[in-house]
Amino acid sequence: MSKRKHTKEFKLKVLKEHEEGASFYSLEKKYGITLGAVKRLELCIPSTRR
Repeated sequence: MSKRKHTKEFKLKVLKEHEEGASFYSLEKKYGITLGAVKRLELCIPSTRR
């Protein structure tokens, strides 16, 4: 299984949806990515709310 690379735009889109109230679980199902991947995105890219 190869590691998928996501574009910065994709990562920002996922994080924006999470900040707007989407749960990690719903993002995982919607985009086919793991829960850990979503949480890592949150740690790697600073929040726009900060």
